[in-house]
Amino acid sequence: MGEIKLTAKLGSTNVQVSAREIPKKEIDKKADANMGNGQYDLYLCGDKKCYHAQVPQGTLSMAKLFSGFSDRKRKEKILFEDESGKTYVLVAMDDGTLIPQARAKEAEDMEKEFGM
Repeated sequence: MGEIKLTAKLGSTNVQVSAREIPKKEIDKKADANMGNGQYDLYLCGDKKCYHAQVPQGTLSMAKLFSGFSDRKRKEKILFEDESGKTYVLVAMDDGTLIPQARAKEAEDMEKEFGM
């Protein structure tokens, strides 16, 4: 599974990420596993392939991207393009929060207890 560079335009800001191919059926499992790892995790899908990108916390363009992605009033999709012009839709993204291991375990236990 290869790595590609994907670019999106957010207003006057270009956002570029390097992403690795991931099977579409793995997105939910991978998203859950990466929650709270201190990096922005982006999941993008095109016609036939999906990709996962990780970007370290503290990147202003990622904060702007997350804000736009999480805006429930947003009607248009956030699109990324590869070098050949193929389009990929941002289908999932987390906020890059770092949850210490003890808190992550606590949250996991609560999810199990309350069936979340």
